Amino acid sequence: MQSSIVETVVGGCVVLVALIFLGVGYFSTSGVPTGGGVAYKAVFESVDGISLNSDVKIGGVCVGAVSAIDFDEAYRVVVTIRVKKNVQLPDDSSVAITSSGLMGDKYLEIIPGASDGLLENGGTFIYAKPAINIESIINKLIAAFVKKDTKAS
Repeated sequence: MQSSIVETVVGGCVVLVALIFLGVGYFSTSGVPTGGGVAYKAVFESVDGISLNSDVKIGGVCVGAVSAIDFDEAYRVVVTIRVKKNVQLPDDSSVAITSSGLMGDKYLEIIPGASDGLLENGGTFIYAKPAINIESIINKLIAAFVKKDTKAS
């Protein structure tokens, strides 16, 4: 009888600690509330590896997140990002899809421009660079080596 009470208390403590970890994980975000911050748009041909809530960084520091991904009438991908209100971007800033290593997660990197004008809320980045597709580069290298090997034979 005594051991079942101890087991119940220990089990309850484990469940409580698990709930605390879940709560901390759920409520810790990039600092940008879902509906808050300043919204910007970027237009890409492809956004491989980017999804909702992907990080948006400047110089490696997370300043926001991807809040929407859509198509325009020309079937280009329109990505809406939200950044913290205190981050003001020059209107000639650019955005690129980058990864945090060879096989790491992809995120949007904002490269601030040098203009005196600021990008307005809802504004669109003039320059948007898509991700480098490692698979296609590897396929091209393999095809080049195969082609070179067949010529040598």
